[in-house]
Amino acid sequence: RRMADLRETEEAARAVADRSIAALAEAQRRHYEEFIAHRAETDRRFAELAEAQRRTEERVGRLEEAVTALAEAQRRTEERVGRLEEAVTALTEAQRRHSAPNWPKPSGAQKNG
Repeated sequence: RRMADLRETEEAARAVADRSIAALAEAQRRHYEEFIAHRAETDRRFAELAEAQRRTEERVGRLEEAVTALAEAQRRTEERVGRLEEAVTALTEAQRRHSAPNWPKPSGAQKNG
């Protein structure tokens, strides 16, 4: 009888252990599936961030090109303004040198003498 009780206890213990192992295996499987799902989400988000970074770098590159072009246009404009200022100064000086006081008087206005 004692042997039979011992066998029943052993079988019950094995059944409990088997259920516990099965429950642990199921929990491990669920955790692994959750991990895989989180990993996939992390990979997806990383890819989104990488793409956003690539687009940002492209925009920054285009802005740098635009700033460079604007700086060059400003330099050319300043050169043109400088040449125009020189031309206006030269015209003003020429006009001052050839202004009315330096013109000969009309012939009827000269004294006979």
